[in-house]
Amino acid sequence: MIKVLRLFLILCGFLIGITTYAQDESIQPPPEIPAGIDMDNIDPQDIPSVEELRKMGATDAEIEEIEALRNRQVNEAAEKGEDATDTEESAEETVDENITEKEAEVANVGLERKFPPATVYGQEIFRNSDLKFFEKSTYVKVPDNYILGPGDEISISIWGFNDFEGVFKIDPSGAIDHEPIGRIFLRDKTMADARNLIRQRFGSIYNLQRSKFDITLTYSRNNTINIVGEVFLPGSYSISAINTAFNALISSGGPNDIGSLRKIAIKREGRTIRTLDVYQFLQNPEAGQDFFLQNNDFIQVLPIGKVVKIEGQVRRNHRYELLDKEHLIQLIKYAGGLTATAFTKNIQVTRYQNNAEIQIDIDLDSLMRHKKDFPLFDGDIVNIREIPKGVTNIIEIIGAVKFPGNYEIRKGERISDLIARAEGVTYDCYLDEALLIRLQEDMTFKYFRVNLGKLLNNPKDPDNLVMQKLDKLRVYSKTFFMDYNNVSIEGEVRNPGTHPYGEDMNLKKLIQLGGGLKESAFLNKAYIIGEREDSTSVYRNVRLDTANNFAALENIRLNPRDKVRILSKSYFKDYFKVAVYGEVHEEQEFEYDESLTLADVLMMSGGFKFSAAPNKVEVSRIMERDPSGMGRNRFKVENIELEIQPDILGDARATGFILEPSDQIFVRRAPEYEKLRIVTINGEVTYPGVYNLSRSDEKLLDLIERAGGFTPFAFKEGATFYRNTDSLEKVVLDLKRVVKHKKSSMNYTLEAGDVINIPRINELIRLKGAIEVGGENGLLVPFHKGKSAGFYIRNYGGGFKKEARRKKTFVSGPNGRVKRTYGFLGIKFYPKVAKGSDVLVMNKQSKEKDKEEKDPVDWNGVIEKTTAQVVGILTLTLLLTRIIQ
Repeated sequence: MIKVLRLFLILCGFLIGITTYAQDESIQPPPEIPAGIDMDNIDPQDIPSVEELRKMGATDAEIEEIEALRNRQVNEAAEKGEDATDTEESAEETVDENITEKEAEVANVGLERKFPPATVYGQEIFRNSDLKFFEKSTYVKVPDNYILGPGDEISISIWGFNDFEGVFKIDPSGAIDHEPIGRIFLRDKTMADARNLIRQRFGSIYNLQRSKFDITLTYSRNNTINIVGEVFLPGSYSISAINTAFNALISSGGPNDIGSLRKIAIKREGRTIRTLDVYQFLQNPEAGQDFFLQNNDFIQVLPIGKVVKIEGQVRRNHRYELLDKEHLIQLIKYAGGLTATAFTKNIQVTRYQNNAEIQIDIDLDSLMRHKKDFPLFDGDIVNIREIPKGVTNIIEIIGAVKFPGNYEIRKGERISDLIARAEGVTYDCYLDEALLIRLQEDMTFKYFRVNLGKLLNNPKDPDNLVMQKLDKLRVYSKTFFMDYNNVSIEGEVRNPGTHPYGEDMNLKKLIQLGGGLKESAFLNKAYIIGEREDSTSVYRNVRLDTANNFAALENIRLNPRDKVRILSKSYFKDYFKVAVYGEVHEEQEFEYDESLTLADVLMMSGGFKFSAAPNKVEVSRIMERDPSGMGRNRFKVENIELEIQPDILGDARATGFILEPSDQIFVRRAPEYEKLRIVTINGEVTYPGVYNLSRSDEKLLDLIERAGGFTPFAFKEGATFYRNTDSLEKVVLDLKRVVKHKKSSMNYTLEAGDVINIPRINELIRLKGAIEVGGENGLLVPFHKGKSAGFYIRNYGGGFKKEARRKKTFVSGPNGRVKRTYGFLGIKFYPKVAKGSDVLVMNKQSKEKDKEEKDPVDWNGVIEKTTAQVVGILTLTLLLTRIIQ
């Protein structure tokens, strides 16, 4: 009774939130039992965890009884249909209001953005989510090398002989304060060092020798980290301090295609304090290549260095970034080492040198023996080939021996030795002659005839030759020189096949060898197909007389190579089928029977579908018009329409309609039945997702209105529209124009399978092509309202390159529409650039190709265009003259 009461008091104490501080001097008395608490119906969520019960002083036996109580409550709740974890699930679904919009964007960066596939080894850890970005300290166990700082919160727990539970926030000075102990400075200390220091200080007032002690990080501060250089999304990010440098890079997308993986500089207060190397981290994550950051640290990703490709017989074919001091040997290590089939005597390096592609052959075995290396340069391609296939240290024996096959050649071995290794010859071996086939140096063959009988009896016989590499010994069987005359039987016997011929072979014996006749065998006539001397076929007709145990068939003698064909009764019988198609659960064919009714076939096909029109069942029947067969049109097809009730078996018309051979039944779809027509709208609308079209003429703007309209971040200019024909095809769309003009032709009538994507506002412009900065890889720059492509190229792209074709400057809008540059009197008018557009400048290198592909000049068009320009100039001149006057 006392034990139960103690358990009861522990649970009650937890429910009313009493924290007991049990110190050396005294132990507080247990609280009184609150009125109205039903211990048999207590919510399992209110029962403390095992760890909390232990801190409250419960023994192991008491904890076991409390756990049994918890399980009993959960089982009872399940029987009542209650979900004991509703509170937990609702708590998980509650949005943390402390997460700012910027933090949410950083946390979801891996979900919302797509990056190109990795082209250099190591890029994949940032692009394939191999590393994680942690939004809160509760998402990860904080390691011992985590560095504490102002803003971090730690929880200190003591249980056992002494009890204490407290949460402390490190103040701006870097300390926590506990009144009985005083200030403890934790700034810049690792989690391990802080744990030792706090244990030491708390040990001065608590008996930690007899108590359990633990420190956990309950909240981590946010650091502002500046990520610059060759990354996809440079900028400043506010991220949780539990993220290491590599984790932080996830927020910026990681190094781009020209960003270094080996030279990632960490700068603090203007100094580079560490240079990170992704390869060292991948080879040994514990090597100290990743560490925690502090507020206002800079991560700078430098341009990529020397990149070398290795292919062939290594464990990981890839392109690798090498440091200046790293060459061939280190490259092979990064590639996982050589495979067992690597040919190392001659590996090939392809190099681009002095405006030419050259090949260098390297003896890797020699390099390894002399402990040397081979220097590699940017762009090198290393190819390690496979060892040539083909074993040469073998000899072969085939034919009439017990174990034919390949054998390793042994020095001085003779023919008799090889036969002994093959466990001797078989009983039907032809001993008078065997053949030794030898490949000579000039790649021709030489043949030696040997007498096996003599050399096996006398190993010193001259025919017992010494074997050489790649020799092949052919041992013949006596049957090899014999002709085989078989007979065969096919058709309606149980075991058709071929059998050896004997002088006393007759038709009865062959049928017995074939397992006897089947019941379906046609007895009136069978065929024996023989072979004449000129190899043509001759047919003998026989009747299969089964009387007296096939006695008559014993007199029908067979000749070598005869084939007996037993026909089936079914050959002479027409087989008819009836079939059902359309809105039944399973379209099928059935073998015709005179008793089959329409109801039978419909029921065996699963009955009508929900979409069926039972009042529109059609039977197509072949009618015989001229039974004599003398007319030209002996048959015609008649269509019979029937109205059947959904209850097929209760419909007298269906059960009484007798089917005829080859009837075809068609169940039509109800005209009012319409399938769900699903369309998808993604992105910046209030309620994105899939929708069923409410009417056949529903338009794009109608769907957007049903989806709650646009969010404040909708980028209408970048909206895309895809229609599902044979595949998803892009449809030209200017959503901003459609919103302004609802009657626009682009306010498309929607069809099933349509997909509309409305992206988030993109205020960046991409420059690429023949410009000085960015080039083929592209350059992201900020948007300026109303500016043309020329403005961006001059102010951000460093201007046009010499080989640029300025007239071939294009602007591809976010919705896929392309604008080009126009010229007038030598003046080029560059198109205006909208948010999220791409600006592309073409090279002159493709000019000659363009000339070849141009159509013949339309001189009428040229004259017309020139005339229009002259008239325009004259008109402009007259206007200017009047203005001046």
